[in-house]
Amino acid sequence: MNNDNAAAKSNSENFPTSSEVPNKRTLEYWLSKVLSVILHPLLIPSYFSAWVLFHNNPEGRQKELAFYLLLILMVFTIVFPLVIIFGLQRLGLIKSIHMLERTDRVLPMFFMAIVYAACLYSLKSLLHYNALIYSMLLSMNICVVIAGFISLKTKISAHAIAITGVLGFLFASSFLTRDGSLLIPVEISLILCGALLSARLYLNAHTPLQLILGTLCGFLVSFTCTVLLLN
Repeated sequence: MNNDNAAAKSNSENFPTSSEVPNKRTLEYWLSKVLSVILHPLLIPSYFSAWVLFHNNPEGRQKELAFYLLLILMVFTIVFPLVIIFGLQRLGLIKSIHMLERTDRVLPMFFMAIVYAACLYSLKSLLHYNALIYSMLLSMNICVVIAGFISLKTKISAHAIAITGVLGFLFASSFLTRDGSLLIPVEISLILCGALLSARLYLNAHTPLQLILGTLCGFLVSFTCTVLLLN
């Protein structure tokens, strides 16, 4: 009886409980799945970096530097984390590359923090002219460390951290620069935040509390870092 209770408690920590299992044959289910893949936490930093680097239409040497920087950022924020996740799974240190269980998230989070710190150090000479990219990398580093520690006790939504992190960057930039051109990106980010968080909730991937934790972590850390670095 005690073993059954312990198992139930463990499962409740890893998976949100719901009386309704999403129907995989519905349009809502597939839209939620597609949105979760397109706006995956490993991809969002590259989307944001590309927008920051190219929205002012750089030319000549600046354009070449922007492409070079984006390529390096994609290696550090997509390729290396994937290698870490697949490597840990192959070594038997995590059960699944999808990291559905809380315990599967701790080691990858801390290894990713090391990778992001290495990225910050390696690119410091290239990032001096773009405080927003530097702020993004610093925020990612802080967020994965926080998420790693939270994962010792409960799950936290990495999707929520990533998408609300973008919102925090844009809000802080708009607040500091009073740049009206950021209004549309802010509005788009708000829509995407609402859609993605709703999708994760619909898929029963997270509980409302786990989404709230991710939202607070992503937004507050990115907003604070951006204000401190740009002010």
